[in-house]
Amino acid sequence: MAQCSTTSIAKSTEVARGDHQ
Repeated sequence: MAQCSTTSIAKSTEVARGDHQ
């Protein structure tokens, strides 16, 4: 589950940075 949390954080960061294409 820890990995899932890390992925969620990473995705959230990408969206926050606006790097989501």
